[in-house]
Amino acid sequence: LVRHKREGTMPLMLWGHQSSELPIGRWDDMAEDGKGLWVKGVLDLDDPVGSRVHNALSKKALRGLSIGYETIEKKSDPNRPGVTLLEKLE
Repeated sequence: LVRHKREGTMPLMLWGHQSSELPIGRWDDMAEDGKGLWVKGVLDLDDPVGSRVHNALSKKALRGLSIGYETIEKKSDPNRPGVTLLEKLE
């Protein structure tokens, strides 16, 4: 996030971490807090997926979205088979 803020960019707003698809909106602000990642953004209502996501969020049928990132370091969780711990992201 520090690099993005310095460069005037933001991670992509994605649906389901689908980095092969176009973003469904844009993030305007992001910060890490005690609970995790706080974000503020705008959905593209002209995009069918963005509109569908907006409707689901409005009805509280959805509680989150995805950000675009690259995994730099990861490892398997020794206590939970099949769970990957993301150690370093960009």
